[in-house]
Amino acid sequence: RVVRGADQVAFLLRRLAAELSSTQDLAALFDEVLEDSVQIFHADRVAVGLWNVERGQPLEIVASRNIPDEAVAALQEMSPEADTAGYRALRSGTIRVLGATHPDIEPRLRKLYRRIGIVTACIVPIVFRGEPLGLIALYHDRPYDWAPDEVSLARSFGDSIATAVGYARLVESVQ
Repeated sequence: RVVRGADQVAFLLRRLAAELSSTQDLAALFDEVLEDSVQIFHADRVAVGLWNVERGQPLEIVASRNIPDEAVAALQEMSPEADTAGYRALRSGTIRVLGATHPDIEPRLRKLYRRIGIVTACIVPIVFRGEPLGLIALYHDRPYDWAPDEVSLARSFGDSIATAVGYARLVESVQ
């Protein structure tokens, strides 16, 4: 289902991995993540959030595409104790693929998703060395059947981003 051929997807992931290993500019990296999410996964909307348990509201949306401000605010306002699909994915380190009406999606978000047209969500955790760093939310405005190879590809995508974020934080802490 990936419009790009397997060679093109492999090229995009290699390019991303090369950029990740050489950049400390996370803003530029997240812009690439948004673009690659559209190209690789045909996402209609994308959000990248970083997790920081030190904050009262630990999820900070650091990049997004086609996500209304009210949705960004709703995602960021979630309590750290919330038992949401996104937080479950992040805490467990496992990808969650859900229809937008799934009961694991917080009721306020379900209502918001319905209003803005989100039908399918794939939540990809960003976990580095067992530490949750954030998540990528890939949204489709139509039913989207995630094939097992696409879920595996999303896992690799998340792992690559986790390496970059972990590396950037390590460099920052040393400086």
